[in-house]
Amino acid sequence: MKKITVFIFSFIFAVSLLATVSAQCSFGEKNATHFCDISGQMQTLKADGISCENDFECIGGKCLEGTCSHGVASEIAQQKTLLNMILDLFKGPLPVGVKNLTAGEPETFESSASIYEVKIESSKDVQAGVFVDPYETNRPASVNTTPPGKIFEYLGVSVFPEDARDKIEEATIKFKVEKTWFTKNNCNSSSVILYRYIGEEKKWVPLTTKQINETSSAVFYEAKSPGFSTFAITAGINAISPTCGDGSCSGGESQLTCCTDCGCSVGKTCIGNVCITIGQNPGSAATCSDGIKNQGEDAVDCGGPCAACAPECGNGVEEEGENCLNCALDVRCSEGEVCKYKQCVKQSGSILPYIIIIVLIIAGVIVIPKQLKKAKKKNEEMEAKTHSMVVYMIDALKGGMQDSELKERMFKAGWKTNEIEFALKKAKQQAKGEKVKKVESAKK
Repeated sequence: MKKITVFIFSFIFAVSLLATVSAQCSFGEKNATHFCDISGQMQTLKADGISCENDFECIGGKCLEGTCSHGVASEIAQQKTLLNMILDLFKGPLPVGVKNLTAGEPETFESSASIYEVKIESSKDVQAGVFVDPYETNRPASVNTTPPGKIFEYLGVSVFPEDARDKIEEATIKFKVEKTWFTKNNCNSSSVILYRYIGEEKKWVPLTTKQINETSSAVFYEAKSPGFSTFAITAGINAISPTCGDGSCSGGESQLTCCTDCGCSVGKTCIGNVCITIGQNPGSAATCSDGIKNQGEDAVDCGGPCAACAPECGNGVEEEGENCLNCALDVRCSEGEVCKYKQCVKQSGSILPYIIIIVLIIAGVIVIPKQLKKAKKKNEEMEAKTHSMVVYMIDALKGGMQDSELKERMFKAGWKTNEIEFALKKAKQQAKGEKVKKVESAKK
């Protein structure tokens, strides 16, 4: 009986041991519904969002950052989340003058220049600033024409950063002109117009301008513009009709036409609006010394019955006594001639071309290599400065991030526009190089 009992217990133990051995599996083994864990037990596959340690534990076959994720979209989303976390480390305060613009809501920027306020409206949410640069009455070198009217001031207005400009739909520009300027330049405050320069067409376009306010010292105006560039504030000049006898010698008046206002030369006096020699009877006969253009004279007291008039330089006629030295307007030398000793002579050979050649050789030997060395050093400094940004951009481009979004993120992080453009170019070059290497390796 005792032997039978021992046999039964031994049989049960062997069966249990066999069952245990048969229930174990290989770590990482996987079928349609289960996977084998590290203890050798089969577990149900995990859905997206459940914590994991290995890819084979997940239904989608992807364990990213300790969580089951299915497909490329989820992987990219997690990569973006990681990139945003990295960007948060670089973010700083907005640059001075930059504001957060909300699509469809106007934002106002103020300036201390004649253009004292610019209100812009964007089509998308963007960070942007407005810069007003007064040039006064000096026309910018990039502008080769002048708008109509009297120029009060040239000003440059621009939006930064550059990628925000195409999102601006309309701008309202407010500016002012001092009243003293109108008086000094004889201009009418109701004729003020704001012009915008179109660089592509090389022309000035008038903007609809209206007066919005007036104080004791200035007049205020408003104009709407579809974009930004160089602007010019102009005004029309009042027409002046000369009035003889008003005490002002102006508007083309002279001693001959209105000596009442313009007076007469020494030794003569104005009688009946005519200059006559002092002591001469106004009714006496005309002479060649009465200071009056009369009796068929070509000019005052010369020509006609009087002695010939002196040559008049600038009348387009080569007259006696004129030469290329004392009147180049009337006596012009032919092509290839120069004026020497009052005569036009053929121009001799010049050493100027040889001087130019020597200067170019010197520039090629000394200046150009120096400039190239300087440019190389500057490029190396930029590479060192933007290295971290280039590394980040390569990963972002691989993750599918667009150039515009990448630029915007870098600008928010405090990088300058030229640094961002430089880093993006480098990142694309390196990413392209890596791709070519992979293709070549695959071929081998």
